[in-house]
Amino acid sequence: MDRKPWEVHPALTEERLCYIANIIRDVRHKTLGLYDPNNGDGVWSLGCRIYERTINTIDHEKGKLSWLDTIRDGLYFVLLVEGVPIRFYRGDVDNPNTRSLRRKFPELEAQQCTFSFYEPEWFWRLVAETDADGEILRIVMVQYTESGDSKNPWDIPITEPVKVETPSLDAVRESIVLDRPVVKSKEEKTVGVDQNE
Repeated sequence: MDRKPWEVHPALTEERLCYIANIIRDVRHKTLGLYDPNNGDGVWSLGCRIYERTINTIDHEKGKLSWLDTIRDGLYFVLLVEGVPIRFYRGDVDNPNTRSLRRKFPELEAQQCTFSFYEPEWFWRLVAETDADGEILRIVMVQYTESGDSKNPWDIPITEPVKVETPSLDAVRESIVLDRPVVKSKEEKTVGVDQNE
């Protein structure tokens, strides 16, 4: 019999998983609106853009939430919900690809730190299933083994949009007023300087 995530580990509450799932959905929806194949955008660049924006937004949100942390090494990204490692991917819950099931040392180490809840062969994934246009149909929290066996799938209810501020490089900063520079020739600068120094 399948168990809910919080029945497997109490840190994985419905509220927390809904929060993360809504970030994934909202960032994807917003980024799909920027997709412009007439000007050279392709599905590969769209997927990269969605992934980068999602991990950047989650990284930004972790500063606001005591229960959320991340491990980030280049494009390798692991969410930590009160220390429980979770990765996400877009695809089919029933047919995950091997890349989505691959684990690296930071995820394995984080999983071992969950102590009494540690099941070495089982790990968590958030799976975003999409329609033909790339919009989210559902997001499922599920446990997998590296061989693709699964258990405890739970459809995360994603109905209400979450107000997520995507970090921007164009953030407006307060301007600094500088004095007008004094420009002198090289010869003027050396006048009065002891040449023996």
